[in-house]
Amino acid sequence: MHRMKHKILLLLFLLWLPYFAVLFYKEGIREKNMAVETAFMKSERDVEKELENSLYHVIMEDSRGRCELGLEEYLTGILPSTIDMSYEPEVLKAQAILLRSLFLHEMDKAGVVMLRAEDFPYTYIPENDRQQLEANPGDAVCQKALEAVRQTEGIVMCEDGRIIPGTFCAISAGGTRCDASFRHPWLKSADCPESMEAEDYLHVYHFPSDTWREVKVLETDQRGYAVTVEADGEKMSGEAFRQQNGLASAWIRINRGEDYLIETHGNGHGMGMDQYYANCLIREGKKEDYRELLAYFFKDPAFEKITMYDCSANENF
Repeated sequence: MHRMKHKILLLLFLLWLPYFAVLFYKEGIREKNMAVETAFMKSERDVEKELENSLYHVIMEDSRGRCELGLEEYLTGILPSTIDMSYEPEVLKAQAILLRSLFLHEMDKAGVVMLRAEDFPYTYIPENDRQQLEANPGDAVCQKALEAVRQTEGIVMCEDGRIIPGTFCAISAGGTRCDASFRHPWLKSADCPESMEAEDYLHVYHFPSDTWREVKVLETDQRGYAVTVEADGEKMSGEAFRQQNGLASAWIRINRGEDYLIETHGNGHGMGMDQYYANCLIREGKKEDYRELLAYFFKDPAFEKITMYDCSANENF
């Protein structure tokens, strides 16, 4: 009799075993999903909290809609699109300060605390896309961008108590330019000899002979950049000519044969921080940190820390 009861109980147990196994498995998955969902929700709350507490904002609009970001988060997203992220950390910090100084200068000038991203030539890269820039495990683009912005939070470059706009170029033509018009007296003409060894230093462009009847450089500055160019009787700035024709730089040498060959040196307008040479200075130990770097390219810059968040709105922020 007892044996029969044991057999019946064993049979019932075997019949119910798959049900309990599935039940416990589903419960484990549910708990795991709840943990992931909670972490995701916390991340979203953190982003919303940062936006809510940020004193300065940037609005991005496209076909998908409108998005508003705190300035520090926006800087983290555009930094990888403005500089080679393999550069030394102090160079990335200097770049973050230049970008922050530019945006806060524009806000101060306009008397606003919000700007539109479309008014600036920078591309915001979302965090997921930043991760895709990491071809190798050591690239750590996301972490480098985050650290460069966080470790310089609120720091701007000033002259006489006023924020000056950050100015930079990828590679100068052997030295940076000062502003001949004196509209930007904080710019310095700094020697950058190693920039001439950069891979992206020299470009040669081919234009058909009928592109212009005649084109020539009328005036250059102390570094050899074209100040004034005349094309078919129309005079324009060297920068305008560069942008119209998709040239890497306004350091221009025009050769006329059967067609036009235009040679350019450097990459960018050549003013402010030469990113390539800045990296050389840090890598070779000639400059110690971002302060020394920026002092090399700008005239006696002062550094001030601006309050970026309203911490009173949330004591735990």
